[in-house]
Amino acid sequence: MISASSAAGGHPAAGGGAGSGLLHVVAGSDQLTGLFALATIAVAGSWAGRRLRVPTPLLIGPMLVALVATLSGVVPGFAPVGVGQNAVFVLVGLDVGLRFTRQTLSSMRRLLPSILVCMVVVCLGCAGLAWVFAGVTGTPVTDAYLATTPGGINAVLAAAVSSHADVALVSTVQSLRLLVVILVTPMITRMLASRWSKPVGVPETTAALGTFPAPRSSTVSRPPTRV
Repeated sequence: MISASSAAGGHPAAGGGAGSGLLHVVAGSDQLTGLFALATIAVAGSWAGRRLRVPTPLLIGPMLVALVATLSGVVPGFAPVGVGQNAVFVLVGLDVGLRFTRQTLSSMRRLLPSILVCMVVVCLGCAGLAWVFAGVTGTPVTDAYLATTPGGINAVLAAAVSSHADVALVSTVQSLRLLVVILVTPMITRMLASRWSKPVGVPETTAALGTFPAPRSSTVSRPPTRV
């Protein structure tokens, strides 16, 4: 994942400039130190995410570790820039493109009309939200739209870099959105699953506890016969 510091050249993680050299993969004058710091943050973040059992540990873990390292200022010059940033974008594109299969495309063919309608509605809603956000905060409409638009944070950051938007603002809002979605989505999923799996005619409290009334016996008791 690309942090806010990776695209904003004036960020403290940039280490005070790109320095002199023929090839710059990370920000800062010392490329070897920056690459080592970047690799250490990636490995440590992945390990911490798995250890803490956070959702999507390979994404959230490095993001949190990079955030702490950037705010502390102890590890400068690790943000990918230039060739390094382009390599990250290539990996993001490959990750998205390789997910398309013939089965996926065939299933999307019949869902394409409804998908297009939903996409138009979502984009219009985000445009309206961006217009309100820009009017209240004085932020440019492009920055507000990229900050509030849904989708993969990597793709949104790539679009922010290519459009010369405020990457720090976009990455901050998108990161907050990602954290909220990851924390709230499991609760919403469990709530919907419990409601949809509830048998018809069973009270909600009974279904939530997992206890259901025993079925009535179909046999009818008869009085004893006299001899």
